[in-house]
Amino acid sequence: MSFTILKEEEFTSFIEKCKEHSFMQTVSMSNLLRKRGFETKFLGWKSNNEITVAAIAFMKHLTGGVRIEINSGPSYTDESDLKSFYHELQLFAKKQGTLELVVKPDDTYQTFEIDGKPTEPEKTELISTLTDLGYKFDGLQVGYPEGEPTWHYLKNLEGFDETSLLKSFNKNSVRNIKTALDYNVIVRKINKGEITEFKKIIEETGKRQGFEDKSLDYYTDLYDAFGDNADFLVAELDFEKSLDH
Repeated sequence: MSFTILKEEEFTSFIEKCKEHSFMQTVSMSNLLRKRGFETKFLGWKSNNEITVAAIAFMKHLTGGVRIEINSGPSYTDESDLKSFYHELQLFAKKQGTLELVVKPDDTYQTFEIDGKPTEPEKTELISTLTDLGYKFDGLQVGYPEGEPTWHYLKNLEGFDETSLLKSFNKNSVRNIKTALDYNVIVRKINKGEITEFKKIIEETGKRQGFEDKSLDYYTDLYDAFGDNADFLVAELDFEKSLDH
């Protein structure tokens, strides 16, 4: 059993075997981060010469040392090897002269109904696996700390048809959906030449809604790194049909 730096092809082959993985843990994201000035490493844990845990770590060189972060990872096929991976990650970080090591796993800690009632117990072992090794827990957070969502809302569509699905939303959402249909609001994917306008929309929305925007270079680099795997979507109004309505 060993902690190792993986080749790009090894990492890609492994995550394709995983039940699920985040877009943050892909070669496309690694390419984007490198364009943004980070160094990236494909880290893994091998058991019997087979990869069971892997993650992209991105590193930022600071005055006096390095900051290392694993975001939405690691991915794994054998959960029992996570503790060994996290321990060896600490040793790896020390060898790099790391000032701060941050790990943001992509596991679901607890699931709730829409009214906030839990549907399952807290998976405290997700935290204790790390804290037992000396990692510090920042606590359960709300909102968008550092611009990242820590809560995800998912709607189970099983058993719905078009009519019953619309009725399942609250009154305000039903009204908004009907208005969008009546006024023929169209959602479409933009091309690269429209990114500047896209960025302006995000910037204006951020000022109203209180979230921080990214730079124009970030959106351009993201578009180039992910290609057809990233959808830049805009909603447009058909003025003639809206006026007719």
